[in-house]
Amino acid sequence: RYYPGFRQGKRGLSWYPDDFVNGLPLETGRIWYVDGDKSASRAGASWSDAFKTMVEAEAAASAGDVMKVAARTMAATDTDPGSYTENLTINTPSLSIIGVSRGRTQGGLPQLKKGSGSTEHLIIRAPGCKITNIGINGASNTGGGILLDDDGSTKTAFGVTIENCHFKNCVGTTATNAAT
Repeated sequence: RYYPGFRQGKRGLSWYPDDFVNGLPLETGRIWYVDGDKSASRAGASWSDAFKTMVEAEAAASAGDVMKVAARTMAATDTDPGSYTENLTINTPSLSIIGVSRGRTQGGLPQLKKGSGSTEHLIIRAPGCKITNIGINGASNTGGGILLDDDGSTKTAFGVTIENCHFKNCVGTTATNAAT
């Protein structure tokens, strides 16, 4: 018999720490993996088979799925973290994007940084999404940041959770150190 959230262990059915995000049970959608350091995209089903971009993972996702995003590799001489240079629009309801990180600092999180342009780095047009452990760097971009795009009719962004993220150089921000 199947019990959602439980797995068979040595002592019967048990909860495991990786079944939780911030103390709450993780829903049982598919997990998609993104690693921008890959030389080419794969099918996204594991770290060794990861997508190269978040856009590809979002296109493959269904409602309730999870995207795990790896931080890009940095060299000792880098002055800015390796970034995902893409604009991401989320149209998938209840999608969770979880950055696999080394702490909530620039360089510790997977970072979206498009550079020039006027479009927000992350546009959310779906309800119930969760964005955790992602850096947003709006340098050289007049759009920058995250847009909760909700017109109450054809696109909705209610119930979105954004937590443990790092913002730098985003529109409306006057500090360059993520203080606002």
